Amino acid sequence: MGQISRQELNQEVNNELDKITVLTEDLGDKTALNTVDKTKVVNAINEVNTNLTTLYGEVTAHSADTVSDGVHGMGSVASKDYEVGTFTLTYSPATGSFSSIGYSAQSGRYLKVGNIVHISGIISTSNFTLGSATGVLVIGGFPFTMKNGWYGSATISRVNRFNFVSLPYEIRGIPYSTNAIQLLTDSPNDIGNVAVQVTSLKEGASAYQNQFQFSMIYETD
Repeated sequence: MGQISRQELNQEVNNELDKITVLTEDLGDKTALNTVDKTKVVNAINEVNTNLTTLYGEVTAHSADTVSDGVHGMGSVASKDYEVGTFTLTYSPATGSFSSIGYSAQSGRYLKVGNIVHISGIISTSNFTLGSATGVLVIGGFPFTMKNGWYGSATISRVNRFNFVSLPYEIRGIPYSTNAIQLLTDSPNDIGNVAVQVTSLKEGASAYQNQFQFSMIYETD
């Protein structure tokens, strides 16, 4: 039967139930069973049984506890429209490289419905050395690419223990590439929109340093 949507599966089940209804009407009152064409009855029952067996296989695929694409309890059919999972966040520089970086948190979760992706995540370092890294601080590892021309922003719930010279009046996340964001800071007079640089990461070894927590919604292709 191939992969079908949940709506199509429901329609197939309803079709088989309709066949049973028609068969019941053909049989009529129990006292008239000896007048029914037995071949017609047997053929109809066999057809319904065959189709219901096939549909049972589809239902079993939907209710599998674990599937390869990470969708729990819905199978590959439903995963076309709905998917949940996890991803790993990373810090990286626009140019150069960090001498060393260790993470105390870098977890993300996503919910994808159609081409709309809802994500949330938290990232922090346990040790960090800047090295030759320069330029914009990039937060990447998103599970799906952002649609070209998409302009949205992240909702930030925590920015903690960074190496800011002074506390930004406002900080926000905007797309940097197809699967990453960068941070911008604004002044009280809305002057600036300055991109946060890798030099804003605090060096040294300390748990939950350079902590950033956020959520956002974006569109994918």
